[in-house]
Amino acid sequence: MRDTIANTRDARATRADRCMSANSARAFWFMKVLIVISLALTTSVVAQTPVPGISSGKHPFTFEDMMMLKRVGAPVASPDGKWVVFDAEDVDLEANTKISHLWIVPAQGGESRRLNPTLNHEERPRFSPDGKRLIWTSKATDPTQIWMCDFDTSAGALVGQPRQVTSISTGADGAIWSPDGKNIVFVSAVYPDCKDDACNKQRDDELKKSKVKAKIFTRLFYRQWNAYTEFKRSHLFVVSADANADRNTDLQSVRPAELNSAEPNKAQTAENISAGRTGQSPVFRQPRDLTPGDHDVPPFHLGGQDMYAISPDGQEVAYTSNIESEAGPAFVEATSTNNEIFIVPMTGGNR
Repeated sequence: MRDTIANTRDARATRADRCMSANSARAFWFMKVLIVISLALTTSVVAQTPVPGISSGKHPFTFEDMMMLKRVGAPVASPDGKWVVFDAEDVDLEANTKISHLWIVPAQGGESRRLNPTLNHEERPRFSPDGKRLIWTSKATDPTQIWMCDFDTSAGALVGQPRQVTSISTGADGAIWSPDGKNIVFVSAVYPDCKDDACNKQRDDELKKSKVKAKIFTRLFYRQWNAYTEFKRSHLFVVSADANADRNTDLQSVRPAELNSAEPNKAQTAENISAGRTGQSPVFRQPRDLTPGDHDVPPFHLGGQDMYAISPDGQEVAYTSNIESEAGPAFVEATSTNNEIFIVPMTGGNR
């Protein structure tokens, strides 16, 4: 009997080892592909960008040379596989600034070029599921917001003028598309006790106008790298992909969104809100906080995947969060790495 149990355990361990080896091999292969793409894009961009004041002859590699290299990031392939769009950051030593622009290159290889000829800082491009639209994070406004433009898949070019999608006072970043292309989920750092965007804006304005610049913190975390948390929490929001930020009016409230309906003033039932009248994902005209509460979504991390995703049917959002702070004062968030995965309906509600 003991020999049988031991053999069974050995067999389970062998299967587990094989699974881990297969996962490690796939992860290693993906990392190699990503590195090759990044190096190729960097080489393509740098080769087309002459460095002023530096001859073509050989010379020792200096700090100035390194700062002249474009920093390539966030490569994303178009759904039809024809194009790769990425952001490339330029460093201006004299001005002591860094600015990122969107670039595009054929997936089969070729010359890369600027996608959007603007002076604004732009990063994190994302194609719509049908490949006909592109969103990105832009510093055309302060704070950053999500912008969008139509995309010509045959020419690999933007069509028309980019438009601003969000206007939330706390800024927007990290946007992803719903699989049906109707909604956009993004990240914004807000005050957890505020119920709408007007409250967040008032708190930020009061902080800027205050003559007292000292900060009092009573718990960890209070600072990440060179930025204070300012008592805010990172939350996930959802907004319609067809939303158009109106900069001539007051900022939109971060309240439960109106759903596109023939009767917009009529209260929606839970069934209508979750599935919509045709069984498709709902469409939100105003940003809605999907993860309210005194916790960060996603938690602090040093790059990598987004740590949040939308279900294939567009009805739910899965995300990673650390909710130790909700367990009471005995638990200290700063000493816990107990990140867990949660699911919340796209319409909001209990996780």
